[in-house]
Amino acid sequence: NGDARFARVRARAAVAALEGAGVGAGEIAALAARMAEVRAALEAATAEAAARVARIDRGDVILDGAGLAGLPAEIARRLVLAALMWIGSAEYGPRGAELERFLAAMAGGRAATLAGVRLTVAGGRLRLTRELRAVAGVECPAGGVWDGRWRVSGPDSKGLTLRALGEKGLALCPDWRGAGMPRTSLVASVSLWRGGEVVAAPLAGFGAEWRAECTPPEGVLSAAALSH
Repeated sequence: NGDARFARVRARAAVAALEGAGVGAGEIAALAARMAEVRAALEAATAEAAARVARIDRGDVILDGAGLAGLPAEIARRLVLAALMWIGSAEYGPRGAELERFLAAMAGGRAATLAGVRLTVAGGRLRLTRELRAVAGVECPAGGVWDGRWRVSGPDSKGLTLRALGEKGLALCPDWRGAGMPRTSLVASVSLWRGGEVVAAPLAGFGAEWRAECTPPEGVLSAAALSH
């Protein structure tokens, strides 16, 4: 009970020190309640911002550059962090200097990558998509969940594998330009393979009988509009 390696011991010591300074358990509880209120207010403001400046497009997040720039810094940071965590299927998002550099790139209209997510800029829109390098070695059986977000349904998929489409796979999709997604998004998109043969790449318009579905975002990002 006196070993400072344990969090409970350090917590008791901190509470005792605060009590010695005249800050008791009641004041600590009141402060915690106020912090919870602040957190809820920030989350509500971020969800409202997502509804105005963010759009979900087949697993990508598109942000209006001018709209994002007009947000309070903390709200913009929370919105971008939510997008990074959803696209990267991450429980925790990047923090500190790395995130600040990424936000600076967004503000400056420059391409960047962070936490397995790639940022591209075109026409005042900031597009966040999965980075190919982050999923190049990710695969699972066709009936599974690929990269934490994607399922593919269609005909009999026995013996087939889900992988990233990649440059090689995209070259085998003659109509990919008609799919309406950037190349950078499509090369990192889910596709169905039989050995070295592409069977279907739903987001690239290859294999009409197959359908790819992405798990929708939760939390503040769930307020973003969906592209149709």
